[in-house]
Amino acid sequence: PLVLAGALLGPLMLGGCDKNLEMRGFAPTPGSLEKLELKTQSREDVVRLIGSPSSVATFNPNVWYYISSKQEQFAFFKQTTISQSVLQLNLDEGGRLQTQKSYDMADAKDIAKSLTNQFSVGVMSRSC
Repeated sequence: PLVLAGALLGPLMLGGCDKNLEMRGFAPTPGSLEKLELKTQSREDVVRLIGSPSSVATFNPNVWYYISSKQEQFAFFKQTTISQSVLQLNLDEGGRLQTQKSYDMADAKDIAKSLTNQFSVGVMSRSC
């Protein structure tokens, strides 16, 4: 009976161990990035061609970011990022596309969390 149960359930359990690939974020339609023209296209042209940005720079609304990543997970193990790309578009004050830069995982930097200088919002107390 145990051998029979193992023979029947084994393939079902192993079937759940396939790699799960997941695409996240910006996914341009084929050929749309090649249609971007520097110095001539407006903010509206860019949105019409490739869509709204994933993010806009905090201190400069004329810097747009289109972010995408591909992640993989095997069974119950931790999900890992296998590729990531960022397209940065810079617009001038008039809203015209000026420059285009691309970044990938080779450009990424690990940021270590500081355990000594953490700030929190709340009541501050002073010691006398």
